[in-house]
Amino acid sequence: MNPLRLTTLALLVLLPRMICAREINGQVFIVTRGGQSIKLGLVEVFAFERGDVEKTIREVDRKMKNERENIADLQRTVEAAYKQAKEGQDAAFEQELKHIENHDLQTRYETASRLTYELIAFKASVASRLNYVNSSTSYFAAFPQPVAKAKTDADGNFSIRLPMLGSFLIGATAKRLAGDKTEYYAWLVSTDPDGMQKLTLSNDNLTSERGSNSVLYAPGEQGWPDTSSASELREQYNKIAQQYGLHQAEVPPRFIILTKAISIALPSGSITVPVGTKLQLISQDGANVRIRHPAGDQIIPIVATDLPQ
Repeated sequence: MNPLRLTTLALLVLLPRMICAREINGQVFIVTRGGQSIKLGLVEVFAFERGDVEKTIREVDRKMKNERENIADLQRTVEAAYKQAKEGQDAAFEQELKHIENHDLQTRYETASRLTYELIAFKASVASRLNYVNSSTSYFAAFPQPVAKAKTDADGNFSIRLPMLGSFLIGATAKRLAGDKTEYYAWLVSTDPDGMQKLTLSNDNLTSERGSNSVLYAPGEQGWPDTSSASELREQYNKIAQQYGLHQAEVPPRFIILTKAISIALPSGSITVPVGTKLQLISQDGANVRIRHPAGDQIIPIVATDLPQ
């Protein structure tokens, strides 16, 4: 083929994305509880390919599913233990007041108080983990490279140029000092595919809210660190439980969903377990997992399940 013709064809393919672009203008600001509008400057704003981000969101959800369930289960256990401990502390205090010279009652009250305070501190650790796994932090950390980026000016305004073709999402994270507390914000919103658009990133379309153009709903508070996992926290709680004679937190059963049909051998033949079947996960060893089925425990490849690989 003629080199000139090849060059012309290449330009026809690339021109829509190189030259034909649409500009999206917007502003980033927060309205305080007192009604004051705070414009956020020097905030980095990113544009992502929508399909890539939606795929990442699904992957993060799949990876975080068990962790979210386990930490929520642990929180219920700790809340119940705290309620019981607080009631015991109050009852011990009343008994001590009635028999103020009884050293056994005084010791009982002191022990109940130590347990209550330990559980208050531990509740904070569990709440921190729960906020992290339900926040947008893990999503943003996994997002692909943006196709474009910009930065807000002193008035919170930004302008970002996108290719005319394609579907894109606009994301941003920010923080500010409010009194003695740092507030964290995150946005991931859709764009109008037609022409120019004015976007507002504010309270009503944060990832922690269900805004009309918000693509990601992550209700956990921003800014919490990725600290101890649910299993590590459960071990810490069980040490407290053992020390004070509480019920220990059991590991809740985990389940997988089959993404591929599997065949199970029986003495009289075999059966096929269809896609979508939910089965209890017993253990994982490399590329295989052991699952529990009414016909007996089975070892199957991990690629046949919804577990991350």
